[in-house]
Amino acid sequence: MAITEREREILRHSLGLSQRGHEYRNGYSAGINDEPTCRALVAKGLMAENPRRDIWGGWPHFFVTESGKAEARRSAPARGAGAEEA
Repeated sequence: MAITEREREILRHSLGLSQRGHEYRNGYSAGINDEPTCRALVAKGLMAENPRRDIWGGWPHFFVTESGKAEARRSAPARGAGAEEA
């Protein structure tokens, strides 16, 4: 499935992959700028919307589906990528 670089970033950030390199959460509170991207991910089956907005100050909150997790893992950089070989 083709996804944009921004969609990939949101999936990885939602799972914590962009910070720690492993999944430790699953959620994304979308502001006005990211809401359309998250809705596009919902349409692709890679995210779903949490119906409870009151917890996140009224902002829409999304979580990554199992298909989205698989896509985020596929797009993860190889372990040690960018490191020079000894």
